[in-house]
Parts: sequence; structure tokens; C-alpha cells
Amino acid sequence: MDTMEQNFSLICRKFTKFLNVELKNAGITPAELSYLNYLLEQNGMTQDELAKASCVDKAAVTRVIQTLEKKGVVERRADETDKRANRIYLTDKAYHYADVMKEVRQKWVRIIDVQMSQQEMQQLEQHVEEIAEKVKKAVP
Repeated sequence: MDTMEQNFSLICRKFTKFLNVELKNAGITPAELSYLNYLLEQNGMTQDELAKASCVDKAAVTRVIQTLEKKGVVERRADETDKRANRIYLTDKAYHYADVMKEVRQKWVRIIDVQMSQQEMQQLEQHVEEIAEKVKKAVP
């Protein structure tokens, strides 16, 4: 029987493959989509905040943000209180991707259709979020 770790790993790999296929024609990568999700939740995050939230090093965040900037999806502005920090803001173009993300999420939910009620799905999402937060704290 598969272990929970193997199942999580399999789901992550297949989800990444799914995203690559679904986003191929959208002009955005799964990594870029991830940062847009963070910014949709909290527009104006600093690059440091994005790095901490996504558990990725600052250099990787900088590379993705530069790509999104070239695509006209985000813009960097110096923080008003700390000129060394850059805040990342979504442009109008970015909100087009919110619709793309919604469609992709709906497709994924149909794929993983596990016959859960909306309440059960919300509970699962909450549990996974709690696990992710514990992992972030426990593993540097």
C-alpha cells in the first residue's frame, strides 16, 4: 500500500504536469501563477515577503518577478518607508490571469472529484493549509 508521502509526491508531480499543460497557451508558468496567487491575496507584498511565503530563496523570487514585469503583469515600486525594499503590485493585465486560475482550479477539482461536499472540501483545504504551516515552521 502507498504511503501518505508517496501519495503527496505523486499528486504534486501530476499537478505540476497538469499546470504545465493547462497554462501552455496562457503565457504563464506554474511558478509565475504561484506568485500571482500570493499577490492576489495580498497585493503589494515585498520580494522578501514573497520569498518567505513561498519558501523560495530571494534570488528565485527576483527572477520570476523580473519575468512577470517584462510581461507587464506586475510592477515593482520602492517601499515608501524602506527604499531598499521593493513592493510588487499587480497591473490590470494580471487580473486576466485570475480568470485563468479560476478555470484551471475548476478543472483540477473535476479531475480529483472525490465526492466530497463543499464543507468537506473546505475542511481538507484547511487541514492541508495547517500541515503546510507546520512544515514551514519545522523545516528551514
